[in-house]
Amino acid sequence: AHPITLTAAIGICVGSFISGGTLTPDFTRYARTPRIATSSTVIAFLLGNSLMFLFGAVAAAFYQTNDISFALKAQGMIAISILVLGLNIWTTNDNALYAASLGFATLTHRSKRQFVLINGFLGTVFATAAYNHFVPWLNLLNLMLPSIGAILILDHFVIRRRSPEAPCTRPIHWAAILAWACGFCAAKFLPGIPPLNTMLAASAAYLLLARRPTPPTGGSTKN
Repeated sequence: AHPITLTAAIGICVGSFISGGTLTPDFTRYARTPRIATSSTVIAFLLGNSLMFLFGAVAAAFYQTNDISFALKAQGMIAISILVLGLNIWTTNDNALYAASLGFATLTHRSKRQFVLINGFLGTVFATAAYNHFVPWLNLLNLMLPSIGAILILDHFVIRRRSPEAPCTRPIHWAAILAWACGFCAAKFLPGIPPLNTMLAASAAYLLLARRPTPPTGGSTKN
């Protein structure tokens, strides 16, 4: 009833890949080898995520719905619909609940188990309220999440390599927060593709704002 713009459609697709990639390291760190972590990520994104987009496009074209379970139900595959819906919700929200609880536990230095219960309850309540506003919710995430991934990558590969012996020990890293805010504003107010705008703006802001003290130099310093 209300078609979205091409820019918004591209933003949803790009943002979905970026947001998923930002959270992936929380899970792949448990892989036995780097090869397993890399291969599982490549398969999940190139195959699994692409199929998800394809199925969603087919459902929208033929059944005018963005819910694959409704498309399966319309074809008489009710049992498969329940199975697909249950597994999809379980796997997706299990990862999201883990990442959110891990983040809160790291910030507050409290048990992750407590936040699993709290976030699980709040997530269920908010999901129920936002069920009919899924696309606007995705658009909001596209403004907020991609810049986080850009900041993490720059911090590891650029900032820390400038001064590997001086890690950030501040409880709140304001440079990262301000860079994220710049990325959000760029995605919200600048023309173009929002996920790309937020990544570029946040990257530029973080490179300008992030300053880590360099190790002292002198006669007694070991190189």
